Amino acid sequence: MWRDISKESEWVFPPALSDAFIDAYANNSARSNDTESDDIRHLVSEAITNLTSSERVDGRYPSNTGFGSNDAVLRVGDVLEVDWKRGGNGTMGLDCFVCTAGAEGGLVENACDNSHRALDTQSASIYHVPDLPPTFAPRSNYTIPSLKGFFPGKDVNKTCALCIVNLFSPEGMLDSDYSVPFPVLQQPAYPHKRFSAEHPTGVEDPSISAETPALLAEPERDDGSKINVGMIIGVVVGVLVGTMLLALLYWWLWRKRKSRAKVVDSAASSTSEAGEQRTPQEIALQRIQGVVRRPETSASEVPPPYHEAVRVGNTPETNHQTVHG
Repeated sequence: MWRDISKESEWVFPPALSDAFIDAYANNSARSNDTESDDIRHLVSEAITNLTSSERVDGRYPSNTGFGSNDAVLRVGDVLEVDWKRGGNGTMGLDCFVCTAGAEGGLVENACDNSHRALDTQSASIYHVPDLPPTFAPRSNYTIPSLKGFFPGKDVNKTCALCIVNLFSPEGMLDSDYSVPFPVLQQPAYPHKRFSAEHPTGVEDPSISAETPALLAEPERDDGSKINVGMIIGVVVGVLVGTMLLALLYWWLWRKRKSRAKVVDSAASSTSEAGEQRTPQEIALQRIQGVVRRPETSASEVPPPYHEAVRVGNTPETNHQTVHG
């Protein structure tokens, strides 16, 4: 339920949504159309459709701050420094009317005006984005999350939106306290900007990380369905882990093959070096190692055959020596 206008808004920054509009909406549009219980969807649609940016700002805030107009377009990754009057932590939500037509000429208002059709169509385009931190302290930094999860497969860099920050649950506060709608572009710009009460139209802040943080978990439509970003992230992480394991296995097999090659090369090298140190005679002996040869003797050491020995003994010279002996 929206804030009771008999109580002042707790918002310091961003400016609160106009009390006059809330009163008119509660008494006229919501009740006459029996949509009072639909809360944020129709409220945002009505505020965007029927009011200019200056008319949306509550009368207790300077109308010339510029926040919520096309002079203060936030981009994904920019920081919104939220602040409220009452001490203590608060819980916040972000609700966006996402316009897929793209901001022609950088005018988010024009893009979203072109997207307005029947109230049911407008309401179907309102998305609620839950924030990860359970609570925020005053003057906390709220990083504008990506809008691309709402329309996967589209040219998300052209996506724009008009968003409202919803504050509730500071101590003693029961009803939702809505900020003025403000334009958001999906395509980031560097350096990022910081939007605060001191700088309502934003100031460049190089200290803000250039990487757009995943501040928010799973984008959720107000009709209860969810865009399963977690599943997409899980698949990506699974593919990366699988790739790393395959690379590790390949490296291990390569190392194992390389170690075996070193052992074979070492053995071959040892054999080659040993062969180079042997003499030619040793190499020849190695080649005929399995051949058995009988010892050789000179021809003079072989006794003559018997008939030759007898013939030699009967020569005249031999007989002559015998007679005269």
